[in-house]
Amino acid sequence: MSQTIKVVVINEHRLYRECFKHILEMEMDISVVGETSHADDIYEVVGTTHPDVVVYDEDLSRDDTVDLIQELSKRFNSLRCVLVTTENNLPPAHNLKKFGIYGCVLKSSKLKDLFLAIRHAAKAETYIDPRLEAYRDHIASIGDNVGQLNHLTPREKEVLYWLSQGFSNQNIAKVMYLSEKTVKNHVSRILKKLEFSDRTQAAVFAWKVGFAQSTPEQFYDDLEKEKTT
Repeated sequence: MSQTIKVVVINEHRLYRECFKHILEMEMDISVVGETSHADDIYEVVGTTHPDVVVYDEDLSRDDTVDLIQELSKRFNSLRCVLVTTENNLPPAHNLKKFGIYGCVLKSSKLKDLFLAIRHAAKAETYIDPRLEAYRDHIASIGDNVGQLNHLTPREKEVLYWLSQGFSNQNIAKVMYLSEKTVKNHVSRILKKLEFSDRTQAAVFAWKVGFAQSTPEQFYDDLEKEKTT
């Protein structure tokens, strides 16, 4: 690897990419050699610029994001990825390196965390924002067993599903034809039963155990089958 770390920035917003580029290039050992706003263009940009690190900032609600990064790492063996994400959009994997993800930081992380992630990734080492590590430790402490969901009533499961899709209490109330107060009470009981301190942890858990991946139609079909068994 060369002394200067060559970086490609992936983000859909041009202003964001320009700001990212300006900030990164203020570091003596980092150079932004390419950028793109579309996942479909990544292979061409990486193949042309030969970066050491890709900073990938895109909504993980895309089903193929992790698969795309994994394919990139297979096609370009020396490439490392730093993922910029949110607490409730974490990839459902403990061993991120096997997917080519060597760094994982939050959109609310400090710049020093991003710089550390890039520098670690360039050396094929991992760096995870300390807050994400704390979330992972908490999730791991209750295990991967989907049986945790058996503590919830069907209505609480329904609330948890919409919560995991990023719905606010107000939006959950609308889709479930409930009052916001009722939804708030359901959320409180869900957090107590699952032993979480906030709704983000509950959402992460729902994605981790595969509960949140279903479409609404699939979810309600499964819920009806569960009620009849």
